[in-house]
Amino acid sequence: MQTPETPPELIDKPKKRRRKWVRWVVVLLVLYPLSYGPVTGFLDRTDPWPTMAYDAFYTPLWWVCERVPLCDRALDWYLNICWRIGWKEDAPLNFSGKHWSDPRR
Repeated sequence: MQTPETPPELIDKPKKRRRKWVRWVVVLLVLYPLSYGPVTGFLDRTDPWPTMAYDAFYTPLWWVCERVPLCDRALDWYLNICWRIGWKEDAPLNFSGKHWSDPRR
């Protein structure tokens, strides 16, 4: 007696679903830190500045940068070179007491 075999398209379905999830996670992990430059640049020119949402959204990124020096240097490079956003000592403070132009400090 022969057992019915599962068609290959049904076997590959979970693998395709897993690949799709992995692809989305990678895309989000790349886009999330890259969004920091344009959002910070835009909000740096906006008055009033919606700091609570901004702080809540980017707190995980700042947390990683505080613990991983390479990440901190890379983000500083990205802000300074790519977006021309630098540290301003005389900038007003945002909601969490950090300077507008570089909220991680």
